Amino acid sequence: MQLIQRWKSLQVRLTVFTAIILMLDDWVFALYIDHILPIASSTHSQIMLVTGLLTIMSTGMLWWLISANLAPLRDAAKKLAHTNKTLLPLVPLPIVKMDEVGQLIQGINDLIQTVGDREVILLEQDRLLVESQRIAGLGSYELDIESNIWIGSETLNNLCGIDNVAHPFKLWENIIHPDDRDIMITYFAEAVIGKREPFDKIFCIIRQSDKEVRWVHGLGRLELNADQKLSRMIGTIQDITDRHNVEVTLGRTEEKIIKLAFYDYLTQIPNRRLFIDKLEPVRAACLRNGHYGAIAFLDLDNFKTINDTAGHNIGDVLLQQVARRIVDCTRPSDTVARLGGDEFVILITDLDGVKSHAAQQAEIVCEKIRIALAGPYMIDGIDYISTPSIGITLFNDNIIPVTDLLKRADLAMYQAKSSGKNTIRFFDPDMQLAVETRNELLTDFKHGIEQKQFVLYYQPQINSQGKMTGCEALVRWQHPTRGTIPPLSFIPLAEETGLIIPLGQWIFQSACEQQAAWRYISELKDLTIAVNMSIKQFNHPEFIDCVQNILTSTGADPTKIELEITESFLVSDVDDLVDKMSILRNLGIEFSVDDFGTGYSSLAYLRHLPLSKLKIDASFVRDILTQPEDLTILKIIVSLGTSLGLSVVAEGVETEQQCAVLANNGCNIYQGYLFSRPLPANELAHYAKNNLTK
Repeated sequence: MQLIQRWKSLQVRLTVFTAIILMLDDWVFALYIDHILPIASSTHSQIMLVTGLLTIMSTGMLWWLISANLAPLRDAAKKLAHTNKTLLPLVPLPIVKMDEVGQLIQGINDLIQTVGDREVILLEQDRLLVESQRIAGLGSYELDIESNIWIGSETLNNLCGIDNVAHPFKLWENIIHPDDRDIMITYFAEAVIGKREPFDKIFCIIRQSDKEVRWVHGLGRLELNADQKLSRMIGTIQDITDRHNVEVTLGRTEEKIIKLAFYDYLTQIPNRRLFIDKLEPVRAACLRNGHYGAIAFLDLDNFKTINDTAGHNIGDVLLQQVARRIVDCTRPSDTVARLGGDEFVILITDLDGVKSHAAQQAEIVCEKIRIALAGPYMIDGIDYISTPSIGITLFNDNIIPVTDLLKRADLAMYQAKSSGKNTIRFFDPDMQLAVETRNELLTDFKHGIEQKQFVLYYQPQINSQGKMTGCEALVRWQHPTRGTIPPLSFIPLAEETGLIIPLGQWIFQSACEQQAAWRYISELKDLTIAVNMSIKQFNHPEFIDCVQNILTSTGADPTKIELEITESFLVSDVDDLVDKMSILRNLGIEFSVDDFGTGYSSLAYLRHLPLSKLKIDASFVRDILTQPEDLTILKIIVSLGTSLGLSVVAEGVETEQQCAVLANNGCNIYQGYLFSRPLPANELAHYAKNNLTK
């Protein structure tokens, strides 16, 4: 349409311009005639008329000429205008003649073809864009700043379950999830007043149709009008619910993996791996700032008893409560970890730079923990008590390996247990030396059992008439480099490590073999051999069978074998103890209670045990001449034994005065250096011959 109007305007201007030129030419010609030829002519008017007619004819011919040449352009313009109004596909324009105008129309046709091709591409792109937006859940929006009207695309409106019309922005505020509503309203408000740049924010919306919660990702930007004022906000909102759900699932899976890798499954506090990871940077910080840190190793004193008697479920709950109490006693900068079982470790940070002050600070923390853990644990209506033993080691550098630091704290903890439990001890270098010596001794001890480096010595038991009635078998370790090692140096180690079972079995078999050999020696055939027995041996499920097999294989007389137990046996399963003792008693084996008076004795149980002797501990005999209390205890023991029909043997008798006091108070069997030190088997035979000739 604009092209046609322009060509019409050009035709008019050309015609007017030509007429003016011709008229001006005529006027100039007439003026020339009038001035140059002052002669008036009657034909002047005729000339003017002829000139006017010629002008009109030339103008008409010019108009026809221009119209004829511009007709193809006019027709092309009309077709283009009609196509634009009806939105029909563009078609090529007809070419009448391939002149300048035809070439112009050909150029227009080429342009039409290009526009058409691009239109097809744009339509396909629009279709793909709409489809991708539908699939991706991507919708667009426009917010008019002045009217506060929000216009959303069809995809966005479908996502939110609202009509495809313009809505006040307040409606969209109500669609935003309550958890994010205030944040997003503030965010939009600040963006509108220009406090924020184009934004990127994730928030929740609720579809009105089914109240389904959807996660969306919003993008937006602000636009200015001609006056450089905020005009509108435009942007897109994409449904990312599926992606969010996947991310949440992956996040939870990753969290579970981290929990399994770095946290204790029962107490949900850090495990050994995470504790060591946290220890390294703390040590590096101590090295930089010169401050101390501390590791506290904690072990529950009687957890095993609770766990075994009350059940593992109770034990697990108790460990969970222990973990919570420890955490409550520590600072956020400290780390509490469970190493396993009932062992916990605490990393105490930011202590003083002076070692003595740091030790005091660490002790305060651990004392708080000790008091908290010493209180009762209420589980299923029952109070349980499990006190802690705590060992502490300090550090202020990263020179000592982490494993060695933990060992030091562990050693200090064991020192706390050895000191009576429910207490705190610090690591001392002497402890390390003692442990290394112990480890060397343990290694040698294992080799000693394998290489049969142990021998039995026998200490005589003498009655009031001076005659030997029996002896006690005492083990000695003939170490190849250390010489003879007494039992007090290795028996506790054997008990602690469980090696007392194979050692005890060897002792009992050797004693039985010796008794069988003495049956053919007149001076020794009537002697009773007393053998010390460990509670661990007694509790072993194959103990009874082992004793019977040894008696059978050695040919020993069971009536000449006496098993010595301690009062510690009475804190175990007494019914099981009585049953086993009764079985062996029926075989002829006798029983005695060794070190009587040093432990806990229940007289109610004592009178039901198949005993034959009570042995008074040497600690009471040693001071009976100077300590009235010891003499009183001795009298009570002798009286108790007599009333129960038991013989009473006094150990550690070293002087005639002690022997006399014992005899005067009813004790008639003695064992000690007054009569003889422990002797090898061959020397005991010689001692027995001399004893019989007295």
